[in-house]
Amino acid sequence: MMAELLGTFCYVFFYLSQTEEKTVISQIETIHCFVLAAAFIAARTIVAGNSKEWSGFGTIMNPAIAIGIFFASWFNDIGNAFKFVWLYPVFPLMGAVAAIFFFEFVYKKTQQMLSEHEGGEEGPPPTEFEKDMDAAIAKAAPDSD
Repeated sequence: MMAELLGTFCYVFFYLSQTEEKTVISQIETIHCFVLAAAFIAARTIVAGNSKEWSGFGTIMNPAIAIGIFFASWFNDIGNAFKFVWLYPVFPLMGAVAAIFFFEFVYKKTQQMLSEHEGGEEGPPPTEFEKDMDAAIAKAAPDSD
C-alpha cells in the first residue's frame, strides 16, 4: 500500500517538476523525454529498490496494469483477488493528489521564496551542452526561405 502511494507521489512530483516551465531541466524534447522516463524508474526504485518482496511485480504505480494483474490472479485465487482490488486505484490516486498539493503549496512556494531571496526571477542560464545542441539544431534545420 505504502509503496504504491509513495511511488506515485515521487513519480508525479518528478513529472510536475519537469513540466513546469521554471523548473524544467532542458528545453530539448529528447532530453525531456529521457528525464521523464528516468523519473518513473527512479520512483519505482526509491520505494521498492530491486526487491520483489512486496509483490511479485514490484511497485506497479499504474492502476490499469494493476487491474490487469488482478484479472490474471483470478486463475489462482479469486477470493483473495477481490479482497485487495480496491488498493490498486485508491493508493496511486492518493499519492498523485498528495504530490500535486506538495508541488503547488510547498515546492513552488519554496522555489519562489528562494528566487526572491537571491534577487532574480529567471531560471539558470543554459549550459554549454544546451547551447551546442541549440546551435546544432539551428544548423541542421532547413532554411525556410
